[in-house]
Amino acid sequence: MVKHEAIAVRSARLRLVGSAEPNLDAREATHLAGPPERFAERERAHRSLAALASLKPAETRALVLQAAGRSYRDIEAETGWTTTKVNRALTEGRAALRERLATIDEGADCTPHARHLPAVARGIAPAGELIALRAHLRACSACRAHLHELREPAT
Repeated sequence: MVKHEAIAVRSARLRLVGSAEPNLDAREATHLAGPPERFAERERAHRSLAALASLKPAETRALVLQAAGRSYRDIEAETGWTTTKVNRALTEGRAALRERLATIDEGADCTPHARHLPAVARGIAPAGELIALRAHLRACSACRAHLHELREPAT
């Protein structure tokens, strides 16, 4: 039965596409980001998420709504906040986000997590520490590299 189904699918494909196989390697997809660019974008997204998580809930909500294309008036209507509160949440949220991203970029977040990296490398880290550490490792390439060094056997 599977064989007959496969033959029917192939016949239908030949009717639609024709018998010539397309050369999928004929054109390079230069308009698409390569693996290094996609990796960098993903790391930036994790850094931004870590920074957003440290903001006040109102600031985070206002920034996310504005990033989704909402105007100040839309945010007021959706949240029930006053114009002053929306303005304050966005202004203070942007400033706090910039400051938090700068702190992450400087490596100040690495200090509290660095002492747990040897335990993670040996597989004996406490479960309570792993949640925060994994979130940090997604956003911090320096700590990932250090963890990789700790895991490598000495030669």
